[in-house]
Amino acid sequence: LRSAAAEARKTDTPFAKSTADFWLLVADLTDLNRIGGPINTRQPQATANLEGYLREHQAQDTPEAIDVQARVALLRLYDQAGENQRACDLLIGLRDRLKADDPRLLALADVAATCELLGKAADLKLRTLAEEPWATADHAGKPVLIHVYADWAEPSTAIADAIASRYARLKARGVAVLSISAGPTTRGVEDQAWPLAVAELTKAGPLATLGVRGVPWLVVLDERGHIARVGRTSQVIDRLLEGLEAPLEEDELKQDANGADSP
Repeated sequence: LRSAAAEARKTDTPFAKSTADFWLLVADLTDLNRIGGPINTRQPQATANLEGYLREHQAQDTPEAIDVQARVALLRLYDQAGENQRACDLLIGLRDRLKADDPRLLALADVAATCELLGKAADLKLRTLAEEPWATADHAGKPVLIHVYADWAEPSTAIADAIASRYARLKARGVAVLSISAGPTTRGVEDQAWPLAVAELTKAGPLATLGVRGVPWLVVLDERGHIARVGRTSQVIDRLLEGLEAPLEEDELKQDANGADSP
């Protein structure tokens, strides 16, 4: 890929630089994926790489296939991270440029469905494993985080650990949290500090109101019970907390900068 970039840069065409830089981008993303590590480390870096490429290369200076491919890749990352408005804005831009039957556009039907979910009321009613009723209506006035998972999907069960590590902050900010297993689960009420329920993943089941199309699936409801954010990585939780955590007061900032024991 890096050799291809070098060769592309030698060509005498208007697209030489954007094409060469695209192959370098792909090489960097491939290396990032090969190195491995936590997805919450890799995805933000991949997102930054794609954003940087698109900032530097305008659509008119880039081959159409390359520009669309970069935008689709970035759109997918936004969608997974719960950056839904950014994903939807990119989708609108692609709809303006591509024909309605373009396969690249048709392949984004799942993202389009998520865009349609935003702002809709989520009327969810079920019973937890502790045999207690749980309904979105009972949590009006506070944000809600819903985590849908399955035991067989390692990335989806790993989200439970991500919630656990942030649960004190979520609770302090008044966030109601619920995990829902899409089918039987080995987890029990003793395994986590927040409610746990089980629901089948069917078109007519309780999960239908959340638009669940796979696991993990994270949904944030606003204080009105409307869907505010949807994603598939723990970045969704971090974005929720970032929106809720007020900036430190001036005195707190000074203490944080100087240290608690500073004069």
